[in-house]
Amino acid sequence: NTPQAHTRLQGTAVLKDISQEVEDLKALLRAQREKNGVMMVPNEKYEQMVSSLQKNEEEIYSLNAELIQTKEELETTRSELIAEEARHAASRAYEKALIENEKKLVDDGKTLSISMNDAVGELEVAMKLLECRALSMKKDTQDALALTLKAK
Repeated sequence: NTPQAHTRLQGTAVLKDISQEVEDLKALLRAQREKNGVMMVPNEKYEQMVSSLQKNEEEIYSLNAELIQTKEELETTRSELIAEEARHAASRAYEKALIENEKKLVDDGKTLSISMNDAVGELEVAMKLLECRALSMKKDTQDALALTLKAK
């Protein structure tokens, strides 16, 4: 894409361009001599300029309408993005709260498990004490019965 100095051109292309330019200049000179045309421009050239101007104006109008539509789409997309970001932030906050709640439940479960293990241990000790007392009472009852039987 770099311009090249002293590029070679075909002779016929150069001659065609120069001859077209000469014809345009001759037409301008004729119009000026005849005082025919707007601002000394031949009528054909003037009509060509007017039609080119109209085409350019139509293209500008069309591009302007497209630009307005694109801006509206951009604003719609931007507002949707903002709403989605808000929903995402709320979702992250909810997820964080759930994780914290889960951690709390796990900690509570561990505490409850430790408390239950302690209670089971205490119940086992109490059961053994009761068994000992029951055996002791049974033995005392047997001894008392034996004494009673001996005394009779």
